[in-house]
Amino acid sequence: MKKVLVVNDSALMRRIECDIINSDPDFQVIDVSLNIDDAYDKIKQNKYDIVVLEMVLRGADGLDLLRRLKDEQIHITVIAVSTPIREDAGETLRALEMGAYDFVARPARPISVSDDFGKHLLRVMHNSFSEKPRTAVKRERPAEQSGENAVTRPERKNEKPEIVALACSTGGPQALYTMIPMLPKEIDVPIVIVQHMPTGFTEALSNRLNELSRINVKEAEDGDILQPGWIYIAPGGKHMEIIENQNKQACVSVNKKPPVNSLRPCADVMYESLIHTHYKNILCVVLTGMGADGTKGIIELGRQKNVYVITESQESCVVYGMPKSLEQKGLSDETFPIEKISEAIVKKLGG
Repeated sequence: MKKVLVVNDSALMRRIECDIINSDPDFQVIDVSLNIDDAYDKIKQNKYDIVVLEMVLRGADGLDLLRRLKDEQIHITVIAVSTPIREDAGETLRALEMGAYDFVARPARPISVSDDFGKHLLRVMHNSFSEKPRTAVKRERPAEQSGENAVTRPERKNEKPEIVALACSTGGPQALYTMIPMLPKEIDVPIVIVQHMPTGFTEALSNRLNELSRINVKEAEDGDILQPGWIYIAPGGKHMEIIENQNKQACVSVNKKPPVNSLRPCADVMYESLIHTHYKNILCVVLTGMGADGTKGIIELGRQKNVYVITESQESCVVYGMPKSLEQKGLSDETFPIEKISEAIVKKLGG
């Protein structure tokens, strides 16, 4: 049973979170804290497996605790809890930069916290312990796969990609904070990204990445015409498809079609939409994430287009799920730790 510390200054939210966590036989709340100082002292004096941390507290914020833990090199799994209000969302994305494992969005009014919040919180807590420890295996080209997991791919042509389509999930914001600032300003193709996130958080993610990067980054809007040197991130809670307008220009379609495999945005949806565009050569990049989103879409895309696939290697993934799915099917052409993904993209683009 995993030991949990809950940090929240709201008596109602503490009760709700403790009830949710204790309802799962794998977890038990053994301590609560109402403020950062008390939480910090308890973490130093006791052994916890998880800290569930409210990001906005009276007189302080969750970032203060993460700074102290980082400064003293105290390694513990922290799950941030926040609302999608713009200011709160920004703090939460900073928490991921500073080492929080993941975050859970709750309604702005605690009294209306739904079953979805509880299910999401427990799912993230389970995910944080479901992966084996990262290994230090460095490979630049996956071995060819065979057997029942292998997928037969059309012969790939060594052509310059006309667009980069990237997908990530758990651990994705941290990966993007590392990768995107390393891209040069002169990227001469558009980049489209699906990062699994709820409504309200992708604007903060896009704005922060735009501050850190030389390349332009924005949250995608319906009707955006794709431009070279720009990154478009799918809005949280909505699908992003790439379509062509009446002038045959590639542009963004943002919609609330039903979730696919419980996901919206969904990477499979984005990849499959590229089938119907004028792009012939597509570079697919898949980073850390739980599950296999992106695999089906890349398989379908590869049947119609010339596709090249780069995946993040296990050693740097927070969760080695989405890249692993592609590697197991023999669909990954190259795999690198996150620090080398930008270099690999630039090299493939001819830079």
